[in-house]
Amino acid sequence: MVTICLPDPEAVRLVGPLPENVEVLTWDGSGTPPEGIERVEFWVASSGLPYTAMIETMPGLKVVQSLSAGIDHLVGLIPESITLCDGRGIPGGPTAEWVLAAILASLREFPGFVRAQERREWDRRTRGKAGLGHRCR
Repeated sequence: MVTICLPDPEAVRLVGPLPENVEVLTWDGSGTPPEGIERVEFWVASSGLPYTAMIETMPGLKVVQSLSAGIDHLVGLIPESITLCDGRGIPGGPTAEWVLAAILASLREFPGFVRAQERREWDRRTRGKAGLGHRCR
């Protein structure tokens, strides 16, 4: 049996189905540690957690997985006997999706529509195929 610790219950849902020999605990460092925390071997640590205090409750810890690409803030907090992994590439897909959505919103002039909506005005202008300022009159 391998025990892992995730920062919150939502993370458990995102991980998806795990093998039967994997036990999942959730703890964000607040309050009393969950029962079984001493068995944790793999910990997914998100930013802002009390790393040192949490590590002290996990004597069997072997690996810390950061969710961020930069881990400089963790060097020195994680004992050298524990493998520290960065999160390089984790946000790649969502970041690319956001960039494409932002480009499309800009080309289709969504900010102007939002401002008109806030003023309770109907913007009757239509946008050209490329959304680059072409207007029908």
